[in-house]
Amino acid sequence: MTDPPPGFDRFVFQTTNRYPAVRSEIPVYTIGPAGAPPVVLMHELSGLSTSCLHLAEELATPDSEGAFQVYLPMFFGSPGMDKKLSLRGLWCMRREMHFLASNRTSPITDLLRELVADVAARSSRDRVG
Repeated sequence: MTDPPPGFDRFVFQTTNRYPAVRSEIPVYTIGPAGAPPVVLMHELSGLSTSCLHLAEELATPDSEGAFQVYLPMFFGSPGMDKKLSLRGLWCMRREMHFLASNRTSPITDLLRELVADVAARSSRDRVG
């Protein structure tokens, strides 16, 4: 398992996902003040890039409007991967977002729903961004 980037913590999310192509253990990196509103930040198909890590740091940094506790599930690769996103990758991402918005199932949307429920329970919040 890859060590978390500096300033981030990590836990392993155990999924009950029924799809054989999806791992049952997903590393999740977290940053932000405990008790802050939680938000799940998905990386693109290019991986958990440095720009994604920087966005998480910005969301977790307190300002005049507060801060978030950010959860970054790592579906593949390692933190800090900077690859270009292919046209096929864009299509796959669009498909998953459509499934999520229309309350349909797929390996990734089911995993995300399960993770959001876990984050809500960890943070004692009804809503997760």
